[in-house]
Amino acid sequence: HTLVDAQQLWRDASEALDRGYALDNEEAELGVGCIATPVLNADGKMAAGLSVSAPIERRDRAWSAPVVAAGQKLSARLGYYSKSH
Repeated sequence: HTLVDAQQLWRDASEALDRGYALDNEEAELGVGCIATPVLNADGKMAAGLSVSAPIERRDRAWSAPVVAAGQKLSARLGYYSKSH
């Protein structure tokens, strides 16, 4: 399920940035999906990523809120401060 169309890839990346998390829809492994969010350092640069994987039929987008919250907490521990939070 790899995205091979460049325009679709850019759209998907832009949407992920807007919502604060990305979805893996069986691109890495058939039958597996994940929800991922960035972990930012004090300079606001991505230092790591945090993700939760599950069988695609069990992955629930409702998990995105706690995944993003955990990424934000880790970012804060690394010294990242967002004016919007």
